[in-house]
Amino acid sequence: MKNLRNNIKLIGNLGNEPTIRKYKNGSQKAILILATDENYNKHNGEYKIAKQWHTLIVKGPLVDIVEKYVQKGMRLSINGRITSRSWKDKAGNAKYRTEIEVNELLMLNKMIA
Repeated sequence: MKNLRNNIKLIGNLGNEPTIRKYKNGSQKAILILATDENYNKHNGEYKIAKQWHTLIVKGPLVDIVEKYVQKGMRLSINGRITSRSWKDKAGNAKYRTEIEVNELLMLNKMIA
């Protein structure tokens, strides 16, 4: 582990088809949405599943693998780091987003039926 201070590992299901963005300078990135579930029992004994959605950013050679093989519904294991960015939209409103920059990606199965 190169960076113990900002390291995240997630296992979840891909909630969308990958979005691939290619830029004029030759660089590219893939944007994925990963769903993770947390199961727990409420105080009254009711079983609940809490779903969290994570925006993943993939850059470099991994983009080619994502473009060829990764599809909506696949179970993925990722390792990466948490990043955040801010910008102003067209109306001048401040926007903020937390994302996960993926360093490693492992496809755990084929499409979930």
